Amino acid sequence: RVKHSILHITKTSGKLAALCEDYDHTGRTVPEETEKLKEASVKLFVNALKLAEEVGLTADDLLREAPQYVK
Repeated sequence: RVKHSILHITKTSGKLAALCEDYDHTGRTVPEETEKLKEASVKLFVNALKLAEEVGLTADDLLREAPQYVK
């Protein structure tokens, strides 16, 4: 299950990268892309929660630990 969650995170990260790459080249985004960014962000978050659960962390654990990794 850990591998499966990581594969989903990687898949979603690729979608985010493609959207960002388009933005980098055009300097603009369209509403459809904004919606895709929102959807991918939510999916990334959900899959991160699933991965955390699989390694014994709760959402509360993540929230407590996250500030030390934010730069």
